[in-house]
Amino acid sequence: AHGGDLTSLALLADGLTGADIERLVREVRAQCRRRRQPMTWDNLVDALREARPAPPAELMLPIAIHEIGHALAYQLLGIGHVESVQIGGETGGRTRVTMHTERVQDKLGIMGMISCLLAGRAAEQLIVGSTMIGSGGVEESDLGRATRLAVELETAYGLGEEMPLVFRPPSNPGEALLYQPMLARRVDARLTRAAKQVETELRQHLPLLSRLAGFLLERTVISGDEVRQEIEGAASVG
Repeated sequence: AHGGDLTSLALLADGLTGADIERLVREVRAQCRRRRQPMTWDNLVDALREARPAPPAELMLPIAIHEIGHALAYQLLGIGHVESVQIGGETGGRTRVTMHTERVQDKLGIMGMISCLLAGRAAEQLIVGSTMIGSGGVEESDLGRATRLAVELETAYGLGEEMPLVFRPPSNPGEALLYQPMLARRVDARLTRAAKQVETELRQHLPLLSRLAGFLLERTVISGDEVRQEIEGAASVG
């Protein structure tokens, strides 16, 4: 049973530094000593959950749906290998992925990457019927990263629809889009195509999306292996 417990603990500890974990174990050991109780796996699990604060209760399900949307998109589109999916922590949730770098070397692959970045928002829209503001707001948000990639496709990667050989990446993509309406329209068209692609893909897997979101909501963290097993199971049933 320890192997399973260790896997669960490792997933819950994902994102913490070695120093964080060492400090947490010392605190748990000290608490158990004061209570004159042995330290158990459950003590460590509870401490690790508390170390990653949960979002407000009413946001838990939308965040779980959002993160599973990302995870399914990376796997189904072949853009990345999901390592873990979690809710909680400073960002509300996180999908950790190892990218398949060979897949993002051309226009099709980068558009697939943009689709994966927009997949959380698409999943929310499909299941909840609305989207939260968490997809945007800062440069490193889903919308920020997706927009930056779309701008780079048009201006820096030699793959633009107009003047593809001219290397002209703006130092401030957001400002460039505000003052260059033609560029903004081309970028918007790319983002819209990518969003429609991933929405179509996820729409074909709504029961799988809902089931995995339920698992994540219950356990707060699941492994990429579990995501892949569920995908394979759904495919065999289908």
